[in-house]
Amino acid sequence: MRYFLLSGLVDEIRRENDVCLYIHQEPSIILEDYAREYKVQLKLIPVEIGETPKFEGYLRAFTNSRKRINDVSIYSHFGYTTTSKFYDSLFKISFFSLLGNRLFRFFAKYNYKDKPLMDFLKSEGLSRIYLLQYDSIHLKKIGVNAALIGIENYVFINTLKTLFIDDFVAFPIKKLFSWNGFQNRLFQKANVGFGDNSFEAKGSPYHTFLLNRDNDYQATIIKKYNLDFEKPIVLYSLLNEKVYASEHLIIEKIVNYLENTFQESHRPQLIIRRNPFEQKTEHIEFLLQFKNIIVADHYWERDENKSWSIQERNGELEWRALLQLASLSMNIPSMATIDSIVCGTPVVTIGFDERGEYNRQINYLIDSPYNKEFNKSEFVVECNSLSDFGRNFENAIQLKRCNSQIEIKNSLDIAVNEINQFL
Repeated sequence: MRYFLLSGLVDEIRRENDVCLYIHQEPSIILEDYAREYKVQLKLIPVEIGETPKFEGYLRAFTNSRKRINDVSIYSHFGYTTTSKFYDSLFKISFFSLLGNRLFRFFAKYNYKDKPLMDFLKSEGLSRIYLLQYDSIHLKKIGVNAALIGIENYVFINTLKTLFIDDFVAFPIKKLFSWNGFQNRLFQKANVGFGDNSFEAKGSPYHTFLLNRDNDYQATIIKKYNLDFEKPIVLYSLLNEKVYASEHLIIEKIVNYLENTFQESHRPQLIIRRNPFEQKTEHIEFLLQFKNIIVADHYWERDENKSWSIQERNGELEWRALLQLASLSMNIPSMATIDSIVCGTPVVTIGFDERGEYNRQINYLIDSPYNKEFNKSEFVVECNSLSDFGRNFENAIQLKRCNSQIEIKNSLDIAVNEINQFL
C-alpha cells in the first residue's frame, strides 16, 4: 500500500485513468480500511500457484553463475552462499548470456501461461499494470500473461536486497524503476535483450512519501509517547527474531551504556520499533522492564504461509514521524537504514552480539552487499563491537544537529523524484 496509495501514485494515475487495486487473496480488515480511505476498488486476481517448476532451479543456477563471473555479490536472507562452478566462464561470453536470458524467458512463458488469467485480464480492459517486485511466482504469472495480451508491465523495486537476490526479470516490461544509477546498470547488464530505456533510475514512490512532513501527526506522536525534546530521541528497529533471536540482549547492553554515560536530564530516549514479522513477544516483555525504553505500537498483520503482510495506515504515518523526529536511528543492517537516511536521520548499524563482540551469527548481514552500499554514507556509522559503539555514539548523536537534512539524504545514492515521474 505504501508504494501505490501512501505515495500518491494512485491519485496521480487516476487523474486521467480508471484505477483498480488487484490482490491475490481475500482482503484483510486493514486492506479494506485502506480501500475506503483512498477510495480505490479492490479485486481478487485469479492467480493459481502450483508446484514450483523445475526450470526455476536452473534459472537460479544461471543467474548466480552470471553474477559470480561479473563480480556481482550474491545475497540470501539466511546466509546461503554459492561456490564457483565449472560452467561460470561461459557467461563471460555475451552470446551465452543472451541465450540464457531468452531461453529462461521462453520457459517462463511456457510454464506460466494461463488462459483463465489472460481471460480475466482481458475482461478488465487493462492497458497497464504496476507491479511491486517481479521475482515471486505469482508476479511472474501476472507479468507473463499481461504481456501476452499486450498489457504494459511497470515494475517497482521494494528493497535494495532484490538486486543481489534475484536480478533476472522473467517477463517483458515497459519500465523497471531502479533506485540509483549503480542499480540501474546492474539490471541492464543482467537483462540483456531488453532495451536500456526499459530501466530508469527514478527511485521509489515510497521514498516520496517518507520525505513529506506532517507536523500535526508528529505532535500526536510526541504526545502519545510523552517524548521530551530536551533529550535526544533514538529509534531502534528490531530484526526478525527468526533471523536473530538475541537482539534484546544487545539492547540491554545499549541501555546500560546510556545509563552509565549520560545523566538523566540528557539521557537519550530509546524507542523500540517492533519487527513487521514478529512471531513471539518474549523479547518485547524483556525490554519493557527497562524504564528508559519506549516500545512503539505494533500495527502489522501477517500471514507467513500466504506470504502476506500489511501495516495499518497509522503505523506507516507513525514510522515516518518517528524517523523524522529521531536524532539517530539504530539497527542491525537492514532496509530501515535507507528509510532513515531518506528522512535525514543518521544511522548506527549494530554488528555486535550480546557479549559486545563481532556478531558472527549474522556476519552475512554485516558483510552483505547492501550494507556495503550503506557504509558509503558518512552518516551511517558501523559499530561491530561494543567498544566501537562507545567510541562513536556520542558523535553520532550530534550528526543530525550539525548537518542539514539534504546533506544526510544525499549521502546515499538514492534517487527521489516527484510522483508524476513514475507514470
